[in-house]
Amino acid sequence: MQRLPEARLVGWLLKASIRDQPWQWAVATLSIALGLALAVSIYLVNQSAVEAMNRAVKTLAGEAQAQLLPRHDSRQGFSDQVLDELLAHRDRLGLKDASPVVKGRIRQVDILGIDLFRAASVTRSLLPSAEEAGLLDLLNEDTVFLSQAALDSLGKDPKDSISFESLTGRVEIRIAGRLTNADPTAVGVMDIATAQRLFGRLNQLDRIDLSLRQGQSIQAFNDALQSLAMEHSALSG
Repeated sequence: MQRLPEARLVGWLLKASIRDQPWQWAVATLSIALGLALAVSIYLVNQSAVEAMNRAVKTLAGEAQAQLLPRHDSRQGFSDQVLDELLAHRDRLGLKDASPVVKGRIRQVDILGIDLFRAASVTRSLLPSAEEAGLLDLLNEDTVFLSQAALDSLGKDPKDSISFESLTGRVEIRIAGRLTNADPTAVGVMDIATAQRLFGRLNQLDRIDLSLRQGQSIQAFNDALQSLAMEHSALSG
């Protein structure tokens, strides 16, 4: 008697079983499909819940939920008109608010130029404590707020002055106060217009901090950006 190859034998038995019990096989196949669909649904719901929780935590902590970054050369940044485009399409993007940021350095300290009023709704953690000084000091052209690590690094105290060489020449700025909510790193913040002038970033931004509307995901935001032909991408903050 000629023996059938194992694969052909299994195939022959499977076909025979399906032919004899089609409804049982249909129910089994449907059950498997429903099980897979349920597993995928649970995964997506969990991912959505985790993302929503992360957004809530960042909102309470005063941190950006996401950041818009240049897609190509991060050193060049992008035009500040990108901010206007984002705000003009905020409904389509699911955008709650956006805060522009310019980056530079004073000696060994990283400096962020921010818009006081927009940062207040997107990245409150970058704002100086009201106990340290008036927030309006951040609008002055000759002031900077530093973290404690930055003060220690420079050997300075609040109300001291810092002299440094900028693209506009020798500059002296006053330390208006301390950043009490910032990460424990050497960082400072100043008015964005002053930062653009001192660091040669006129009409340029290095990133845009984002606050998304409830229910909007970063992936959906990026998809909306592509549909608007905006060549930038948002990453989790």
